[in-house]
Amino acid sequence: LISGWELFRAGLFDLAPFARDRVVDRMAEGILTIDRQLRVVDINPAGAALLGAPVDRLVGSEARTALPAGLWDALSPTDETERTGEVDLRADGERRTVEHTVAPLVGPSGEARGYLLVLRDITERKQMELELRQTRDWLDERVRERTAELERRAEELEEQIQTRRQLQRERGELTQQLAQ
Repeated sequence: LISGWELFRAGLFDLAPFARDRVVDRMAEGILTIDRQLRVVDINPAGAALLGAPVDRLVGSEARTALPAGLWDALSPTDETERTGEVDLRADGERRTVEHTVAPLVGPSGEARGYLLVLRDITERKQMELELRQTRDWLDERVRERTAELERRAEELEEQIQTRRQLQRERGELTQQLAQ
């Protein structure tokens, strides 16, 4: 009891909500908390930005109307396992590729209390992967072209070698005929 009173007097109980707000609100990932009735209970600014709506409009709204179809589909109320996926979203006129993780929030007695939805904007990563694939395809094509060119040149050189050998044989035969 005295330890609890000392913690309370020192203001350490006030630190946890403050620290949570500072950390979660500054995260680059979008964090949404959704209750059992599938309402948005909490969302950080990054999540609101990815969904293209202000925090105050999203908090308290039904997830079905707050979330785009691809994210709504990820919230399978009958499934109590963590799962991930990707979805394309449009926010502020821009198309964004978002990786999402849905994790059930389970209470102390094991009952489902809601869901935690984590959103990561992976648009740049996807763009880099596309550019890498395109560069690899371009290089593969250049290698095929160069290989074909080298094979053609090798055939030409082989023909020249065969022609020279034939000419040398014919010269040798003519030299023998002249010597007789």
